[in-house]
Amino acid sequence: KVAAYRRDLGNAEMRQGHPEKAFTLYKNALFMVEFDEDFEEHSDEEDADHHELPPLEDVHAERVRCLSNLAAASLAALDETREEPSIEGYAGKAKRYSQRALKLKKDDAKLWFRKGRAELLLGEISTAATSFAEAARMSPQDPNVRKYLQEARAACQAER
Repeated sequence: KVAAYRRDLGNAEMRQGHPEKAFTLYKNALFMVEFDEDFEEHSDEEDADHHELPPLEDVHAERVRCLSNLAAASLAALDETREEPSIEGYAGKAKRYSQRALKLKKDDAKLWFRKGRAELLLGEISTAATSFAEAARMSPQDPNVRKYLQEARAACQAER
């Protein structure tokens, strides 16, 4: 619940146009759901005062939401700060957070789209085209996905 609250605060910062503040809040939320496998649930007989932990699936779902939002905030911060795209900067972070989330949820068009945008910014044109194609497969009516897929494919053709 605390992680979701932090993520919601980050969402509010994104709506207000503050992606770097949102990034920090999402990072805090992610930290709260990173180590779930380290905890073991106790039986009621072992600890009557113990607070029941949420189901692991819920924790993983919150982790995916945090990672996805971190990727989005990274891309928005890159636009806002006009930082030169680099693997160490916001573009690299967007790619890494998208990849981590995709390990947990492979069928998310937004994640594939965000990964593709980061790859495109990093000059990884062929990989970006593949990511956009995955996003388009899952969300064929999305005009942004189609636009970026066409752009990446055109760039691939120009490289040849």
